[in-house]
Amino acid sequence: MARYIITLASVLILSIAGVQRAVSQEDAERTLSRAQALYYEAHFKDSVDLLLPVGAALRQKTASLDLCINVKLQLALGYIGQNQTEEAKSVLTEVCMLDPEYSLDSNQFAPKVIALYDDVKAKQKQTRCETFCKDDDRLSKAGDAQGLLSMSRQVSPGCSCAATRDAAEVLFKQGVEAYKQENLGPALEKLRASLVFRPDHELA
Repeated sequence: MARYIITLASVLILSIAGVQRAVSQEDAERTLSRAQALYYEAHFKDSVDLLLPVGAALRQKTASLDLCINVKLQLALGYIGQNQTEEAKSVLTEVCMLDPEYSLDSNQFAPKVIALYDDVKAKQKQTRCETFCKDDDRLSKAGDAQGLLSMSRQVSPGCSCAATRDAAEVLFKQGVEAYKQENLGPALEKLRASLVFRPDHELA
């Protein structure tokens, strides 16, 4: 036990010191492997403590998306193992922000973990949709076609509200005007964007 405590303390000291320098992908992967081993030995807090400095360092540099997600998922598992649900939700929210379409494999994660993640993912999607609709509403009221064209590239499936319908109408009308002036390129771009916001817009 004494040897285990000394070894763990040494690893933690080295990991914390690592925050002060760039953490390489290889360093982070090795630390993640050690944290996973601690987790499977039911040393949940030790696993979290080991990963926290790595997670902080990865925010400050470019790292592979998969590595960032795997570190955060392992942190979440460590928090869940300690019944720290709110902390786990916070980390899982960061996973959703990194990759909104990411999903957990039922062969790798327990139903409890998947249910928690799916709940966080649904709430994050709702938040993104609400923000998107507010921005759409502002741009539609201003008649800002260029802003709406940019927003049309960010439409999330299933995100429909009065603001997206208004955006479709603004782009449709401006597309028709461009067509009347024989500006066919801009007309086509706006009509297509109108259909992104409202696929059932028959006139578009």
